[in-house]
This record gives sequence, C-alpha cells and structure tokens, in this order.
Amino acid sequence: MLELSVIPIDAILSFSTKMLAFLAGLAALIFVHELGHFLVARKVGVVVEKFALGFGPKLAGFKKGETEYLIAAIPLGGYVKMKGEEIGEGGADEKGSFSAAAVEHRLAIAFAGPLFNILFAIGIYYFVYIMGVPALSPVVGTVNEESPALAAGLQTGDRILAIGDEEVFYWEQLQKIVHESPGRSLNFKLDRKGNTFDVPITPVAEQITDLFGDKESVGLIGITPLVRNITLVKENTPAARAGVQEGDILLKVDETEIFGWKDLKSAAIDKPGQELAFHLLRNDTEIVLKLTPEKKKTKDLEGKEIEIGMLGIGMSGEMTQEKYGFLGAFKR
Repeated sequence: MLELSVIPIDAILSFSTKMLAFLAGLAALIFVHELGHFLVARKVGVVVEKFALGFGPKLAGFKKGETEYLIAAIPLGGYVKMKGEEIGEGGADEKGSFSAAAVEHRLAIAFAGPLFNILFAIGIYYFVYIMGVPALSPVVGTVNEESPALAAGLQTGDRILAIGDEEVFYWEQLQKIVHESPGRSLNFKLDRKGNTFDVPITPVAEQITDLFGDKESVGLIGITPLVRNITLVKENTPAARAGVQEGDILLKVDETEIFGWKDLKSAAIDKPGQELAFHLLRNDTEIVLKLTPEKKKTKDLEGKEIEIGMLGIGMSGEMTQEKYGFLGAFKR
C-alpha cells in the first residue's frame, strides 16, 4: 500500500498546478473552437439549439431565441448542437438546419473551429510579445576550435551588437541570421569591454537535426551563448549544502573555466563523488566553495546505464526582455 507521507508535498503541489494548467488550456482551446462553429453558424442562418460551456449534466443555463446557453458539470471545453446536424434527425431538411444549408455555408461552419484556434494562438503570442518575455542576450560563451568565429578573433564575453545593418538584441536573432547565411560574408559589430569594432565572418554550411529529427543545412560560425548564471538551487542537493546561492556566477570548477553546460559537464557532472572547488562571483566578490557531485545512475542516448554527478543547480545566460510595440508584436 502506498503511503502518502512518502510523497513530498511540493511534488504534489507541482503536479496539481501543472495538471490544472493543462486542463485549463485544453478547456480554452475546445471552447474557442466551438465558439467559431457557433458564430459562423449563426451568421449563415443555421439554428444553434445548444451552446454549452463544459460537458455532462447541466448545472445552469438560460434560453435566448432558439438557442439554449448552458453550463455543464465537467469544465473541459464545450460543444455546439445545431439543428439538423445529425443523420436521421427530424427537421433536417427544414430552413435553418445544418443539413439544408448551402455547401459553402457548411464548409464555412466546419472550417471556423480550427480557424478560431489559429487566431486564438496568434492572439496569445501577440499579447505575450506586447507584455515582454525573457530572452537570452547575444553574449559569446564558447568559441569552438577551427571555427569561422575563432579565425575572426571572437572571444568569450564579446557582445554582438549588430550583423550588417540589423541590430541584434537576442541570441535567437543572431542564430536566425547566421543559419540563413551559409557561405555569405557577414559584418559583425562587437562590443568587447567597452570597445566597439567590426569583424567579417563567413558562416560555413553544416547539417543539423531539428526538433522533429529532420536534417537541414544551415550556416554556423562555431559559438555558443555564455551560460553561467545560477538561477536555481534545489533544496537538499550538493549545491545547496555547499552554500551555492541563486544569483551567483559560476566562474570555474577547479581549473576549468565555465562558459556553458558543456564545460560544466566535463568539469563536474562527469566526476561523481569527487570533491571539486567551485569558484563563484557573488556581489562582485570571488568565493570558493567545496562541492562533491552526488552519484546518480541514469541512461545515455544509446540506453546504456551510466553514472553522473548530480549538482542540483540551474544555469542561464544573461537575460533581457524581448518586447515589441503593437506592429512589432504582430510581425514577431
């Protein structure tokens, strides 16, 4: 028998919050979908007999005209019931029924649901970019060996201000421009410790695998973003016990400088059970903490069991606010 006491309360709350958010999102998508059917059906003269928010037993409702508006017990979306919608239903050939409507009207009603979902998604993203979202700043972390960036002299900590005539504010902008320019010389405007200068870099064409597993040829210059700001320290983990705090900047582990997750992996995650010196910058003062990664068994990409060092931290790069005006948000 499972004892509830062994399940941490924060895990239960986290799961409950995520489940409620998922159900609320699902309900909104279904409701907007059905609203599209409802509005277009009314517009073309098809009688809507019921427009329900939710499913199951009726909790409350009222009737206006030929439509009954109701709230049902299960709040997961809603549904629309049109006159003559079902095969064999009485009055299917009467005026105002779905079956008797012109073909183009029935197509419009059917298409309205997914169209409203698309417009709903656009509306959400428009609102998000009007309000602003966190975005990674275009600050260089690792510069790969034998890369166009290294040949051009890029260094860790360089901030990319512009590429050609386009100002660069976010890492995603930088990535998009480079990906779309294999073999084309680009002029990078850089800021290095307060000094501004230009360097030409030509991205090389390489194949990458996208999120869907498809391969595509893109331009690359051989850099990764600078990621070493501690944004999360989990309770009861090696990092928390060692005294690592949110807001710290991870400079080095032993003698390995940290510019991103790749460096942290080789310096600490791949060294379970070994005591390591974490060099941190806290309030402009460098401190050194002793931290021993906790041994944890997991599986690699090939399914083989491996042992890694668990730290209990989350890292990010320098963040900025990606925010646009009314026209800019729509374009984005």
